[in-house]
Amino acid sequence: MNYSNTNRITTFYPNVKFHDREYLGDSPSNSCYQICDYCKEYKQMHTLNEPIYYKGGAKRRLVSYCNDCKSTAFAAGCVIVVGYKYFGYYEILDAIRDNGEEGNKPISFEEAVRRAFNRTENVSYNGSGAEPGVSMLKRYLGGRRRDQDNNIPFDSERLWEFRYKLQYEEPRVKVVNSSDGDNTLLLTWNKDHVEQERVLANTYD
Repeated sequence: MNYSNTNRITTFYPNVKFHDREYLGDSPSNSCYQICDYCKEYKQMHTLNEPIYYKGGAKRRLVSYCNDCKSTAFAAGCVIVVGYKYFGYYEILDAIRDNGEEGNKPISFEEAVRRAFNRTENVSYNGSGAEPGVSMLKRYLGGRRRDQDNNIPFDSERLWEFRYKLQYEEPRVKVVNSSDGDNTLLLTWNKDHVEQERVLANTYD
């Protein structure tokens, strides 16, 4: 199927922020001590507020772990390190914005991802090294152009992070309906949202 947004160059979306962890390390200057979320002991922390996404991205929790649990938690697969790619997220926003007239037609998160994943043009001035004919979202999720039947990894924690942000943190998007039962998330573009321009204060006397 042909969608209007598949040949559209991604526009620049300002103020896109993702929650990130804080690494403290194990140096002598690290004075942060608290209860570790894994061993439940009061120890020197290695990482604070690691974002962990679950239930397909419908939920998120922040975990902190100590220096002793750093290796064991990762080795056991308990800690999911969630990375992100801005331009793949922009392409999902494009799909929501371009659905229907002025984005007023609801679209499911899964369908928005499919359209972004299968678009044929990438970002221009927003990114560098984009491969012609391959979306930035597909590149981010590990797909290759030669694969004709790419399967979108909806069980990827990277997509879960996008889903969580769209549902709870993205002011440019409205949630139409969300059901925990079938994990459906319907979204439309928020036409009432106005970006605030950054005003630089004059520091000269």
